[in-house]
Amino acid sequence: MTIAASLAMGASLAFLGLVTLDARAQYYLGGQAGWTGLPYQTDTIDDLAAIPVGFNAGYNLGVRGGYRLGPWRFEEEHSYRHNNVAEYGEVSVGVNGARHTQSILTNVIYDVDIDWPITPHVGVGIGAMNVSDRLSIPATGVFLGDSGWQFGYRRLPA
Repeated sequence: MTIAASLAMGASLAFLGLVTLDARAQYYLGGQAGWTGLPYQTDTIDDLAAIPVGFNAGYNLGVRGGYRLGPWRFEEEHSYRHNNVAEYGEVSVGVNGARHTQSILTNVIYDVDIDWPITPHVGVGIGAMNVSDRLSIPATGVFLGDSGWQFGYRRLPA
């Protein structure tokens, strides 16, 4: 047997040994979609006025990818959420606007195996969110827009 063949055989056996240490270890990629609701918020404009804002039901879309090792999952997640403004202060007719967020999170999740068709899980995630607001009320001449990145987190189940 040549030296190259011996090295190839040794590398193959070492790789096989790593694979059989945890046959359940795997990479994964997934999508997510759903409904999102926002409670009434209070907007503060230039530290002068606190105005209640109501939102319609919205949607969220996302993608996640990671590595599963036994019951543990380590993943990165990007998601987008969108809600239209329903009313701003006392105005509900002619209001045009939305709040949308993009988040980038690193999650650590533990799957609880109870031999059911669904698997409960617990976990945490930390990262950043970009929150964007835009609003126009043409009848009153109010036009607002703002966005910014801020710290974000999540606990699972949410």
